[in-house]
Order: sequence, then C-alpha cells, then structure tokens
Amino acid sequence: LAVVVGWAFDAWANIPASAYVQTGLIAQFDGIENAGTGIHDANATTWVNLATGAGDAVLPEGLFAVTEKSIVLSKGRALAEGIVCASNTTPITIQARARATAAPTGQYDLMYVNISSRGGVGFDARAGNGYAYYQPDGSSWGSQKSIYKWWGNFNFAQRAYDIHTVTAVIPVSSKTDSSVGKVFQEGAVQAYKSNWTSAVQPAPDGKVYIGNVGANYEMYSVRIYDRELTEDEIAWNAKIDKARFADDPSGYVCDVEKRSVKARVRLQAKYGAEISLDGGETWGVSYEDWHELDSPVTVQMRVPVGSAFS
Repeated sequence: LAVVVGWAFDAWANIPASAYVQTGLIAQFDGIENAGTGIHDANATTWVNLATGAGDAVLPEGLFAVTEKSIVLSKGRALAEGIVCASNTTPITIQARARATAAPTGQYDLMYVNISSRGGVGFDARAGNGYAYYQPDGSSWGSQKSIYKWWGNFNFAQRAYDIHTVTAVIPVSSKTDSSVGKVFQEGAVQAYKSNWTSAVQPAPDGKVYIGNVGANYEMYSVRIYDRELTEDEIAWNAKIDKARFADDPSGYVCDVEKRSVKARVRLQAKYGAEISLDGGETWGVSYEDWHELDSPVTVQMRVPVGSAFS
C-alpha cells in the first residue's frame, strides 16, 4: 500500500498569514509574507510586521538569509522596536515556528520580548529542554536567566532539525501571585507556572529580539498578542503553522470560519489489492480526498489470494 500526499508549491494560495487568530495581534512576522501582506521579497533586509505596519524587524547584516518561507539567522538577532501593548492589565501570548539549524551548545533564547510592563520572555534551546521566562524587575539582558522560569519539553537540541511551534502565555507584571503562565508545544500544554511575584515593575523598551548571537535558528513565523489566547486558539495557530510551512502548503486547504484545516490524502494499492477508508463499504484500488489535519484515518486493505501480499 502506497500513501502519497500531493504537492505543488504556491506559498500563500490556500492559507494566507491572515488565517491566524487576529484579535489582540500586535506583532506578526511571517517567513512567506516577509515583506507585507501577500508579498515575499528574497532580498529583504527588514522583516515586515504584518499586524500593524510599524515596528518592522531589522535583520542582522551579514548574519541572515531569506528563503522562500523563512528567515535563517546565523548567530544573529533581528530587532523590532516600538511594539506596544494596548493594555497593561492583561497577559501576553507569544508564538514562534522555528527550528535550530545546528544543535545549540548552551542556553540561548529563541526570542526575547520586552514590551508594555511585562519584561522579557523567550525560549531556551539547549539539550533536552525548552522554557519561557518572566522578567519581573526590568533587569538587564542576561540577568533574567535564574528567575521565574518554567520548563516545557521542546527538545530543540536533541532534534536540532525538527520544526516546532512553541507558545508561551506570560502573566501580567504584578505584585500578586494569582497569575498562571503556560507553555505549549504545537497545540498541547507542556507546563504551568503560578506564584508570579514582582517587587518592582519592569522597565519596558518596546523591543522584540528574534534569534540569538549564540545560536543558529531558522524562523518561520513569530506572533505576539496583548491578551491570553485560549487553548483552542493556540492549537488553531499551531495547525496553521504546520500546514503553511509544510514542504508544499498547496496540499492543504483552510476554512477559517469553521476552524478547519484539511490535508489532501492520496492512496494507491498495488498487486491487485483494494482499499477502504474509515470502515466504509466502498473498495477500490485508489483513493483521494481531503481529511482534517492531525485527525486519524483508518485504512483497510483486502488482498486477493495469490497476490504478492498473500
């Protein structure tokens, strides 16, 4: 039995960057639409913020490459400035679709955000671990490493070339301990953190750093929201990431209103065998249809006596 998913490349024909959750989106950097809505520029030196049209990220000279669907950072950081939250009384959510292009040898952030009154957040990429952290006192770049961090399991360094969508929900900068933070890999919760306390409000500077001077990352997408996304919204964005940044996204179709992403599935039986899907009574030597992404498909096969399978 051969299983083939059909491909043909047209990066945003079926699923544009606008398919992600839009409410509360204050920064969106997309590897496909890197130069504006529906626009890709292979020679870009800035990464356009699709959410606001301001706060574009400046790419590090000599330390990056633009592919048809990503920005590859070679021990360099892109910097966006002027990213501002609408309110200081709600959490923020950050998401990134990325992979390490070489296994990191230390603790290097995937991205770092210091906007509104919430301090810095990011992801670790060292062997076997991933984390997001909250910087409650507005301290300098390196000093947040030992405070208020919680651990997920992103395994960037163990599987350096795997692509992941990672999400962190960071609670409000507050002197209370009522906030709860969350870390997600793809659409699944990895860890929670409560008891966030802060004696001093952080000192925001409106900057977003993407990448790190000590690591090599390929960045496909970055999104920042000035609210806490629901778990369904986080899972939806992760599903959109998976479809848009597949080897060929035209093998997927999206219905935003129905929150549905379907993948095209093609099956071809050989040696006289016949196949049937999901317990159906229709049998044939081939099959092609669209199925919901990440939903299981049951394939049955019957083989005639004397075939190569018998």
